[in-house]
Amino acid sequence: MKELFELNQRVALVTGGTGGLGLEMARALREAGAQVALLGRNQESLRCCARELGALPVVADVTSAQEAQGAVKQVLHELGRVDILVNAAGTHVIKPSLELSPAEWQRVLEVNLSGSFFMAQAVAEPMRAQGYGRIINIGSVMSGRGLPRRAAYAASKGGLVTLTYTLAQEWGAWGIRVNAIAPGFFHTHMTDALFQDALWVERLEQRVAVRRAGQPRDLAGAVVFLASPASEYVNGHVLYVDGGFTTGEPW
Repeated sequence: MKELFELNQRVALVTGGTGGLGLEMARALREAGAQVALLGRNQESLRCCARELGALPVVADVTSAQEAQGAVKQVLHELGRVDILVNAAGTHVIKPSLELSPAEWQRVLEVNLSGSFFMAQAVAEPMRAQGYGRIINIGSVMSGRGLPRRAAYAASKGGLVTLTYTLAQEWGAWGIRVNAIAPGFFHTHMTDALFQDALWVERLEQRVAVRRAGQPRDLAGAVVFLASPASEYVNGHVLYVDGGFTTGEPW
């Protein structure tokens, strides 16, 4: 049974790999036996995280289709193949929808949605050629429901889920499985401002069925499962890792 979850001889490329959820998922894949390439824009942070994990640092901006292609070519050149893509690069803006600028709207969609698509496009051909691939998009509890002041983020994550469904349909016959993880509220650098509000945290913990917010390590099992042979017949699925947040009444 253990071999179903082993990733020996596999190569994983993780975007947004220098912090938060991306770094922890990269660590989980590394612990499961995969070689890991970390993709990010900040060279100093990237090299530090890559050194910690024994990973390959790849400097690129996912919002550029050309840089996405170049990143995959680098991984293929240095590690020989790419079996797993985790699209964890993300950003958000929290403000009333009427105050959201066109530039803010565009930036969130470019990183969260377009960047994931460009990276998926870049790995599709090498995965098709080898007859094997795992693409794991990182959605959100807001992929299926809205919360105030998060119009761009919710739109990008909702779009990412329907993109997941579409690519799963198109690429499944090639041996590529395309799925998504939808995390709940996790304390990361991106969400730190929210978690500084004690009343908000108390309300959140009462709303989540397991009575706590998520920690990045809570995603380890989910990402290893979707990256591993254990998920061979799982395609076009959204796995909510939210402590039961979405099972209750709207917040």
